[in-house]
Amino acid sequence: MMKSFFRVKTVEEARELLLQHEMTKPQREMEKVPLLSAVGRILANPVLAPLDVPTFDRSTVDGYAVRAVDTFAASEEVPLYFPLVGEVLMGEETNLTLAPGQAVAVATGAMLPREADAVVMVEYTELLTEKDLAFDNLPDNQVVQEGLQLKGLQKYVEITRGVAPSENRLRRGEDIQGDQLLLPQGHRLTSTSIGVLAAVGIHEVPVYKKPVLGLIATGDELVSPEKALSGASVRDINSYTIAALAQEAGAEVRFYGIIADDFNKLRQKVAEALEICDYICLSGGSSVGTRDLTEEVLASFPESKVLFHGLHMKPGKPTLAVTIGSVLLFGVPGQPTSAAVVFRLLLSPLLNATLSLQANKPFQWLTARIDRNMASTSGREEYFPVRLEQREGEWWAIPVFGKSGLIRPLAEAEGLARIALVKEGVQTGEWIDVFRL
Repeated sequence: MMKSFFRVKTVEEARELLLQHEMTKPQREMEKVPLLSAVGRILANPVLAPLDVPTFDRSTVDGYAVRAVDTFAASEEVPLYFPLVGEVLMGEETNLTLAPGQAVAVATGAMLPREADAVVMVEYTELLTEKDLAFDNLPDNQVVQEGLQLKGLQKYVEITRGVAPSENRLRRGEDIQGDQLLLPQGHRLTSTSIGVLAAVGIHEVPVYKKPVLGLIATGDELVSPEKALSGASVRDINSYTIAALAQEAGAEVRFYGIIADDFNKLRQKVAEALEICDYICLSGGSSVGTRDLTEEVLASFPESKVLFHGLHMKPGKPTLAVTIGSVLLFGVPGQPTSAAVVFRLLLSPLLNATLSLQANKPFQWLTARIDRNMASTSGREEYFPVRLEQREGEWWAIPVFGKSGLIRPLAEAEGLARIALVKEGVQTGEWIDVFRL
């Protein structure tokens, strides 16, 4: 018997139904993973700093640690001279205490001696010995500190520029303070956040377990990319496109292969995927046709419940969403562009929401002017690929044209422009919403 579409929804209605289903699921389990494996993962718990960063006052330049107040009068015309009483290298601990009028050589990142509150950059100094100096011409407080015995090799630092308190100094805890909230629950770990965690000595992080998405391709005509084409066969594009999109959204993908148009074989493969997957995506077989089996196969499971079959959109109208127990199953069109558009608009945001509603903004929309007239049919949202261009401070969307079934236009696109449900097209220069890819 010929099938018909039923429970057709708008994109927004479909999105709401999917999110409602997610709200009924228990909180996703967490696991601890090594820091080197954590990029892109979602924090399951907030992370507090276990210590201060830096853990000591340190220099941000190569130069000389001083008490800032001692340098205020220094200039190129009237330099000041400080006896050098030590040196601190990067990674070296020091117990030195700086007396008034003294200086200590420090490298970038080196620990500062006690009482030092600033560092004079080496560019504003010159290293001398007492033999280079005419002591009779020095200010009294710059010749000899109390208790310091001058010798022939005693070194001095000539300073020609004063520094302010805390100049070129990074104070303990100035970057990160102990017990400070470093990263909130639901944060998607990036290269920079990985670095922050490493800075405080965290080498394992609690993250949500990845949702598992099972992927099944259907169709007698499909062959995998490594196989040669013969007759009217075509290569399986959707499995690879959808797998990449799912991984970008944070899912673990399990591929169950290409299944011929056979009810029993397809049902067996779906049953196998139901054992371990949180989501199952079936590519092809959701539209009207005597050999499209997805709907029949999914309906054969006792707990099967249809959320929607059909969307008021182009491309992607014959999209199917079904629940079997807690597992959400999608039948997406076999046409590659349609499948990719549906996944980006519905499944990618859903996977983000599954991991954490704070993990990522599910939609990245901008408003742009359309570059030319585009016709549409009222009663459905229409999406088409566009390139984006800035003209005099405004975004412009330039359609990327191609016949139905072509994958290249989407690969060249930077966004998907949307013509609203109630419109019959847009005119050149009209503002239009664009979903950024």
